[in-house]
Amino acid sequence: MAKKDTCCIEPADLRVLTLEQAGPGMHVVYTVPTGKVFVLTAWMMSVPNQASVSTRMLRSGSRVALNRIFDAIKQFNHITFPTGIAFAAGQTIELDDFFNWADHMLYGYEVDD
Repeated sequence: MAKKDTCCIEPADLRVLTLEQAGPGMHVVYTVPTGKVFVLTAWMMSVPNQASVSTRMLRSGSRVALNRIFDAIKQFNHITFPTGIAFAAGQTIELDDFFNWADHMLYGYEVDD
């Protein structure tokens, strides 16, 4: 079997991970499978209740990003990570909604490590 060309991301590599209406507290969204690397490229957070929200993203317990909504009228915030945030095989993507709660959509791709 030929080795996969590593120059490009294939459509089958794309992932959208969701956590809907998470209450306050820590939530494991995804654990990266053995032999894979997940690269997070964007994070969209929205609230249906016009509340302010703050959420930490952790990689197996270590904070890697923070997303906040302060404008109650806006109701969403979208962050992009141009170089990506990498999660290695076995690592978890965790969201800690420490102030209110929100819906989350995480966009990225998964490739062989």
